[in-house]
Amino acid sequence: MSAGYAHIVSRGEAAVDSTQVPIPQYQFTFHDGFRDFAKVLTEPELIVFLTDELALTSDVVDRALRQLHDLGDATISDLHISDNDASFMGLNIVQSEY
Repeated sequence: MSAGYAHIVSRGEAAVDSTQVPIPQYQFTFHDGFRDFAKVLTEPELIVFLTDELALTSDVVDRALRQLHDLGDATISDLHISDNDASFMGLNIVQSEY
């Protein structure tokens, strides 16, 4: 398993939640040098995914969220996700355009 990186981009807002507040939605894409895997998540789902599924530190998650809020995208480097783990986490293989 080689190291890769994740690129997260804002996709606007998802459906309104029960409090009638729109929820930000993001696309998480992992590139391992061979394949690309992606998943669309709301902001609360993204936070759980980054902290629980990927076990990233709070500093890394906080920095990514700040970048998403300020710039609309964020990159997280030096991630290790195997094909099996990607599938288990609900990441789908997507076609790369580069």
